Amino acid sequence: MSLQESFMQKGIFNSASNDTDQLHGILHFSHENGIQIELFGQITINGQELKPREIIHGFLAEVKKMSLINPYVSKQTFSMPGFLLSTVSGNFLLVGEHYPSVDRVFFESIRFECSDLNYWLNISGFEKPAYNRDRNELMIKYKLPDNKRYSINKDFDLLIEYDYSGPAEVFVPKESVTIRQLPSIKIAAKNGKAHFKQLLEHYHRFLAFLSIGYNGHPIVSACSFQNNPEQTDNNVPAVKEYDGLLDKSHQNLNNTSEVTDDGLFKKGAVDIKLYYST
Repeated sequence: MSLQESFMQKGIFNSASNDTDQLHGILHFSHENGIQIELFGQITINGQELKPREIIHGFLAEVKKMSLINPYVSKQTFSMPGFLLSTVSGNFLLVGEHYPSVDRVFFESIRFECSDLNYWLNISGFEKPAYNRDRNELMIKYKLPDNKRYSINKDFDLLIEYDYSGPAEVFVPKESVTIRQLPSIKIAAKNGKAHFKQLLEHYHRFLAFLSIGYNGHPIVSACSFQNNPEQTDNNVPAVKEYDGLLDKSHQNLNNTSEVTDDGLFKKGAVDIKLYYST
């Protein structure tokens, strides 16, 4: 799904430290304006303004739970007669779960795809097309390249992983065939988990490195946070893949997950999407 998409969701919102005082509002996300929640009222904590490390929880009409990290009031209006309207912005939006604190957001890895990554890597699984004019044949052979792993430092690895999209196996193409090589970059914590901001830091460093070979900054087409679904250690519970889109898009989610004391998810956790303001 494109990272350039915008969305709007109605919901009910409150601070993580006060789940009784809930306000109705509308969550907006766009590339131009980032994350904004328009509220009918103002969220406060014991009568005080929001703190920098506070989290806003929300129940959205379609995608259920959400957590807005590092919120701040960006706009307030009041008219007579009428009532207070406020707009809250934030740095990071996690859709799919309520996080009690910023210190409890951990993942095993971050995976992303970039524009022109095939040209930057210069690794192809295609062989040179073979034409047979006598038999009117054209042969195109493709094999996935081997995945590669490199050590960044004592805490993180960088992996280059390959996938592809091709024609369906059950139908005979009538007009055309498309085979696309789909490389992705994965930055993984060697000990099985890292704070999401640590993973984002390495993500941005790699994008800066990529920009050296681009005529501009690379465009990220997809990004996801993940935890290892086969992890059985008690400190790193097994979970499904977290489909985290950096910037833009959403999907329907249920609410069967549960955050453990170390900030990870128990088995059967739902997918979590990430949005952040650039």
